[in-house]
Amino acid sequence: MTSLVQQQSHEGVVYISRLSLLLLLLVLVARSSLPAQKGCAKQGGPLDGLFLLKDSKTSRISSYDRGGANHDWITIAPGETQTLFDISGTGAIRRFYVTTIAPDRMRYRKLVLRMYWDGEKEPSVEVPLGDFFGAGLGPLRYFRSLVVNLNLGLRGWDFDGLVSYFPMPFHKAARVTLENDGKVPDFRLWYHIDFEQYPEGALPSNAGTFHAQWRRVARTPVRAGIPQNTTSGNDEAQHTTGEDNYVILGDDMICVDGAKSPPTYPGTGHEEVFNAGCSPDAEFWGPYTGFYLIENLNGNFGGKNQMYRF
Repeated sequence: MTSLVQQQSHEGVVYISRLSLLLLLLVLVARSSLPAQKGCAKQGGPLDGLFLLKDSKTSRISSYDRGGANHDWITIAPGETQTLFDISGTGAIRRFYVTTIAPDRMRYRKLVLRMYWDGEKEPSVEVPLGDFFGAGLGPLRYFRSLVVNLNLGLRGWDFDGLVSYFPMPFHKAARVTLENDGKVPDFRLWYHIDFEQYPEGALPSNAGTFHAQWRRVARTPVRAGIPQNTTSGNDEAQHTTGEDNYVILGDDMICVDGAKSPPTYPGTGHEEVFNAGCSPDAEFWGPYTGFYLIENLNGNFGGKNQMYRF
């Protein structure tokens, strides 16, 4: 005897044999898969497009030993600037990897990374080397995200790997330099820059270029007599304009195209910007967001913090 599946409806009861239902599902699956099998071009997963050829050439510039030995690093003397990458044509940097060694553990904050797109005179990227890869306070803090990773090397040697997968396109040219601005002695750099080259004009007209800037203020200046809205419950300090703001600590106020009050993106606190709960006291990291350093020293809201969000 064929068992039945009962389905209640507004009109009454509908009976469908399980065998008929199974056959119906198989037919639907087969029909839905036919276009993908016929064309073999639909991409349903991250690996589905790996076999499709593109009109591009992939290559790498690195610090490898040109003489064929194992001296696979470059040295950058105190005060010196070296060019790591200088390419003409249309393309995109797809992977940027570095590892360094030097007697100064603060070296990641003392070397300046600059990137110039399409022959520009002023850099679109001008940041400390470590900050570009998420090492925001000098010594490394390890984490793994979708775009940037800080990975362990030989333990005890302070010899770790930093890598970025940010796509950085250029229409006519690209140049990457590194300056030993902090006069770090005996600085050695191993690096890879993997990139693609495209036919001229292959990038769409709306392809933007990558930009990054770095700023620091040791103490946020606040005019005398202005109350500081610093902690929950301090309702006396009301703030409705951008005056006396510092970018980007406290309640986030992102203003676009000259907006002042209300801001284009009004927020409720910097931990919420990075998808954490209120005042997190445990570290975490993931593909898109992380609080990967939380010291919480000297009571509430103290210590150093590092976080990211993509």
